[in-house]
Amino acid sequence: MKYNYYFMVSVLILFSCKGRQTKTAPIKDSIYNTVERPSKTMSCFEYNKNKDTILLQIANKEDSILGQLNYSIYQKDKNIGTVRGVMVGTTMYLDYTFNAEGTQSVRQVAFKLKGGYLVEGYGDMMMKNGYSYFKDTATLHFNDSLQLKEIECPQNN
Repeated sequence: MKYNYYFMVSVLILFSCKGRQTKTAPIKDSIYNTVERPSKTMSCFEYNKNKDTILLQIANKEDSILGQLNYSIYQKDKNIGTVRGVMVGTTMYLDYTFNAEGTQSVRQVAFKLKGGYLVEGYGDMMMKNGYSYFKDTATLHFNDSLQLKEIECPQNN
């Protein structure tokens, strides 16, 4: 009887621990390696300094990252658009589709996760069929002075 009691307690502990495991979502692309990342409904990052604001809202959707990216740079056109891409190691490569001055544009953007914040990558760009993309992602420069800190996501009303 004593063994049945210990067996039942062990089974209950095993099943209760299994329910608390962090789910992971594989992120992959045909060009890049698969990377396991903790699954989270939505993550938001913001840079807000000297009248400049950048807001990135992203979520994992199967093997992609989807979301919205807003640039509001002082005395420049405001850009609001959507992003779709992949995570490779600690770097997100996203296609940013936005409207500026009445024209829809698509350009590649990159953000690297560093110590709990994101920094945007910059590098030489190429253009093909209306799509701006990085000439070589291996040579991107990430500017630590412009840090997007993780924030609580704004509520959409």
